[in-house]
Amino acid sequence: IKIEASFAADSITVHVIDTGIGIAAKDQKHIFDPFSQARSDEVSGRGGTGLGLSISAQLVRHMGGEITLHSQPGIGSTFSFTLPVTVGGENRPGLMDIARVQRLNLALFLPRGTTDVMADSLERYLSSFGIILQQVDSVTADFDLLFYSELQIDDAHREMLLTDPRPKIALMDAPYDTYETADNVTPLVMPLYCAKLQEVMETALGGQQQARSHTQNLPKRFNAHILVAEDNEANQELIGTLLGNLGLTYTMVDNGVQALKQMQSGEYDLVLMDEQMPKMNGNEAAKAMLEIEHDTGQEHLPVIALSANVLGSSEQRSVYDEFLGKPIRMDALVNALAEFLPYEDVSELASAHGEEAAVMIDKEELRDILQVSDAQLQQLLDVYRDKMQESLHALHEAVLEHDLKRMTLLAHSVKGSSSNFRLERMTQLAETIELAARADKAGFDYATHYAKLLENFEALNL
Repeated sequence: IKIEASFAADSITVHVIDTGIGIAAKDQKHIFDPFSQARSDEVSGRGGTGLGLSISAQLVRHMGGEITLHSQPGIGSTFSFTLPVTVGGENRPGLMDIARVQRLNLALFLPRGTTDVMADSLERYLSSFGIILQQVDSVTADFDLLFYSELQIDDAHREMLLTDPRPKIALMDAPYDTYETADNVTPLVMPLYCAKLQEVMETALGGQQQARSHTQNLPKRFNAHILVAEDNEANQELIGTLLGNLGLTYTMVDNGVQALKQMQSGEYDLVLMDEQMPKMNGNEAAKAMLEIEHDTGQEHLPVIALSANVLGSSEQRSVYDEFLGKPIRMDALVNALAEFLPYEDVSELASAHGEEAAVMIDKEELRDILQVSDAQLQQLLDVYRDKMQESLHALHEAVLEHDLKRMTLLAHSVKGSSSNFRLERMTQLAETIELAARADKAGFDYATHYAKLLENFEALNL
């Protein structure tokens, strides 16, 4: 089965093509009638109620479209539907920066002599955006990001892929747990669509960025007052702790409307702005402030964006002075702040850490990454624990009610907060639930995956 789509100025057409037994001409005129099936002896034994195509036709007609069939016995069938659509007048936030992706060296690994439906779908999808996917037959080839089909590799290939630290995306036909503990492989569960592909690529490339050296830059001491716009409580606590350790004072707000109001006060030296917030997002607030500065002659206030969306549109981010990816790293934060604020180097801040490493949470590594004290780290973990208890309780209710939208949002929140503390298994378990709920994955066992997530959380040495 193959699916193709095309669009015109005011309509979209989708073709579903199969190479099956086809439908006789005498049966085609009744195929969309309720309880109607092809009567040919060739289809005997192939069951069904005869309602699926009738319901499909009714849905298409209710949306103002039309559905058609072209079929030849022994060759196959093509079902097509056309729907009237209106192209939105505004750019949606979070769309992939195509030019940035085109600059990446993207590769597709397929062992010699193999073909794969999922890989074919990915190649067609990327080519529609003008993105080239180079096919390779060795995992040692040169690439920035490697795709491969889980269905086409053996244990030897898998071991090589897991050993190579470079970022990879595994094409999968179902959300298996194969790569739950792997930090260099991100699963991409079919079916494929733009938002999912973007998010998976962000996760894969973000992981690569997180793996870079922790020791390139020593901490610096600043003397400034910062406005922080962030709606996630755990992130607020983390950012506040990091800023305090750098000698900075700050004011915290949790939406873009409050941020814009505070930005006009003239009391701040810099703004840390989360891109996704209620009431007014970070992009809108930063853009509005630029307009105010232009109209009033007010001195420019630097704004640094905070987002997990590492592939966000460069056009949208033109309203910011700098961008920081999430989860936040102390070295990246220091470098960004140093571009706009005066500072002095304080090498003695890089104090020695304790000898004992945590059993499940590597607190020594966390202290190194975040450059916080033992007490501060524990306070951050306490906030994370309390927030997760609330989020997991709400996620459990959403699972019981099979509320896909709430499951998607809550699992995304759990994933983001957990990634701040490098809790890889929590992050990946939450991501598995998020991706399944976002795609409404048929047959996915949300209860079992939630139980795994809860079990992992309760086992953490918080």
